Amino acid sequence: IGLDKFSVKSYHHQAIQEIGKGLKKCAESGDKIVEGIESTNTQFALGIQWHPELEDGEISTKIFKSFIKECIRE
Repeated sequence: IGLDKFSVKSYHHQAIQEIGKGLKKCAESGDKIVEGIESTNTQFALGIQWHPELEDGEISTKIFKSFIKECIRE
């Protein structure tokens, strides 16, 4: 996304306790809850703990465009 900080709509009752092998944290809340993970290898993988479908803005657009780009990649 290219930003150090941004606000999102996040409401959940579960969170990542331990990040799995081949993944790294790419987003966290103010209280240190992991809000995003991504792959550490070349394969596209992104896990987010907020609701980009409820966000109307540049951040959500970037997330969905990158996902679509990877889906159609040959």
